[in-house]
Amino acid sequence: MLRNDVIKIRATQHGIVIVFDARPPLSELTSVLRVRLASASNFFTDAPVKIDVGDRALSRAEFESLRAILEDEFRLRLSGIMCSQTALLRRVSEEFGRPVEVSEDGVAVPPTPPATSHPPAETLLIRHTCRSGFKVDYPGNIVIVGDVNPGAEIIAQNDIVVVGALRGNAHAGAGGETSALIVALALEPKQLRIAGHLALPPPTEPQADRSRLVFTSEVAYVEGDRIVIEPYRGRFPSP
Repeated sequence: MLRNDVIKIRATQHGIVIVFDARPPLSELTSVLRVRLASASNFFTDAPVKIDVGDRALSRAEFESLRAILEDEFRLRLSGIMCSQTALLRRVSEEFGRPVEVSEDGVAVPPTPPATSHPPAETLLIRHTCRSGFKVDYPGNIVIVGDVNPGAEIIAQNDIVVVGALRGNAHAGAGGETSALIVALALEPKQLRIAGHLALPPPTEPQADRSRLVFTSEVAYVEGDRIVIEPYRGRFPSP
């Protein structure tokens, strides 16, 4: 039986990071990857993706297999690869057929990102449904893999991403960050806040058969003096 936890999918403000367990064979990882991506295909479509292979030294064939799944099958954009220094050295050694060592003068340093007045925000991952009475207040981003039920309250200083239905209360940018976002597979909150802006749901419509409803991933953000909610198409609004 395949274990879903051999792959972790993290949503960030700059796209998606897929983290692979270095122990299972790649065939198992690709099977789980297809299942995980298919379960939320609308949420990930066209999103930039980085893969983190840890200590695994990918061969060209293995890389091409992953690239084909991400780009050809699920229409994602593979923007980069992350790995440990050990894996990088092992891959270079295999490529040149000679041992590779790190010089004492230092290791090549990746390009320094543009200076910012705010350090990168930490992300809290919650892997369960948030039921009525549940409340979390976190000084960073919050990613929830599960639903947020009515009566639950999610407060983040930065972004909120719900890989499920958001039907409770959500407050992103609680410290006044108006560039914060709220993304969910189904956006049906009782109350939505971003920084100091408030949005309430439309009037309740007649009872509907929820089994026949088709949900579309949506993103909420501040534009001018109001909160805008629109379909999420894999890219965040420009600041």
